[in-house]
Amino acid sequence: METGTTWYDDKTMEYFWAKPADYVTVPEWDGYEAKATFDHYDAWLTQTFGPGGWWYDDAKWIASDRKYYFKREKDRMLFLLRFGAK
Repeated sequence: METGTTWYDDKTMEYFWAKPADYVTVPEWDGYEAKATFDHYDAWLTQTFGPGGWWYDDAKWIASDRKYYFKREKDRMLFLLRFGAK
């Protein structure tokens, strides 16, 4: 699991991201396996934090570029504890 931080909107908002290791081996948007991988993470995130995405002003998480971005570092930590070890 890769992790890091990134700035958005000219450094007005810092996001904490995590990139699951199995995203590296799944062909991007190619077939059922890729969709199942996204769905697995997305379902847990939605159940835990509510809907996510750039279109929700109050979203706690965003999926983009095979990474998950979190507004709070403690939310990313919960994701890492759930999915970090395989």
